[in-house]
Amino acid sequence: MEKKTARSSHRKSRAGFLVALAAAGAWAQPNPNGANTALPYVPRLRNGSMEWGIKTPEEWKLVKGASEGVSLRRDEKVKVDGQASLRLISDYGEGSVAQRMSAEPGTTFKISGHVRIEGNLWTQVWVQFLGESGQPVGSMNLLVVEGPVDWINFEQDLTVPEDARELKVGFNTVGPGSIWVDRIRFEPVPGMSLSPELATPPPMPEQDPIEPYLGRFQGDTEVWLSVHERQKRLLQATNPKVVFLGDSITELWDERVWARYFDKLGAANLGIRGDRTNQLIYRLQDGLLDGLSPELVIVAVGANNLWKDQFGAERTGEAVKLIVSKVQQRCPKAQILIVGIFPTDRNPDSAFRYVVPEFNKAISKAADGQRVRFVDFGVKFLDPDKSIPKALMPDGLHLGAPGYEVYAKNLAPVVYAILKPK
Repeated sequence: MEKKTARSSHRKSRAGFLVALAAAGAWAQPNPNGANTALPYVPRLRNGSMEWGIKTPEEWKLVKGASEGVSLRRDEKVKVDGQASLRLISDYGEGSVAQRMSAEPGTTFKISGHVRIEGNLWTQVWVQFLGESGQPVGSMNLLVVEGPVDWINFEQDLTVPEDARELKVGFNTVGPGSIWVDRIRFEPVPGMSLSPELATPPPMPEQDPIEPYLGRFQGDTEVWLSVHERQKRLLQATNPKVVFLGDSITELWDERVWARYFDKLGAANLGIRGDRTNQLIYRLQDGLLDGLSPELVIVAVGANNLWKDQFGAERTGEAVKLIVSKVQQRCPKAQILIVGIFPTDRNPDSAFRYVVPEFNKAISKAADGQRVRFVDFGVKFLDPDKSIPKALMPDGLHLGAPGYEVYAKNLAPVVYAILKPK
């Protein structure tokens, strides 16, 4: 298959495996000393290679105002490679297809893709940046071409304006014919070479709470990434009303307790064991909530920041505030409920008992008392002598079924009150 190049720097494309890591937010080595440094945020484009779905990929939408003679579908026969491409068919008139996602102000990335046209159809591929209220604050044409033309490539480096919070990528068409688009990707800018394998994040105690890092699931970074990606796909398929974000205490909710209190809400549990604030920041930057519209996001993180901590409670509080900000950027209509860290260690004289209140005080500063609230149920897990019953926390940290019952009885009234129609 012959390919032409439009606006291309003629750089060799990276191997598919490395590109996949880039899309997942893999690690980079931008300087000669070889130190592993996290890549800047790259916007999370969904289904840019049209690998998912059966008919029309739900991530790509016909923009309002398209002519009646315009249709959109997934094409498994005409494609660059992989499973399929996206095809827009125009009998006459005009059509426009776009996808919208969050963007980090000031970040630079590369967008690339492939286009093929049959018929006398004119096409414009573009990116538009949107501000906090959704108004346009900038745009750029990536490719303008008239058919017929075989597959051509477009490639462009972009920088998100400081006043932008979202972006749209799409293409417009005028005239009769068909256009296929495929392999649309966001990647790090040239000059940051990807390592040949996933770099190992620093040991947990060395992770500054506000920095995004990959996590480990059962000691394995790649397994952690697969869990994270699976949860993202689940979210895109369900778009839940309530989302729980957190660590093992969130992940390991007792199924029966969860079913009684939260199943009716269609709530989504996105906890991953071992996660600290670092991993939750990474996950949000990697598109965990992009394109979703939950009414309530529950954030319960910070317990793992306690272990061998060298940054202090205030730094963890700053990290939770950053998490709240990133949730608000992606889900501006959602209310946020921050859950304080539970007492740790059944021994009431444990040093952790003195540290947890300090962390909760710092974490609570992320709340504004209106759309962001903070709750602390810690006292509910204590006996009169301040010890923790073994039935509630068998290991002094994780909850047993009776512990989740206590948690749910205190959390559910707050959740339902927030969701109650005003």
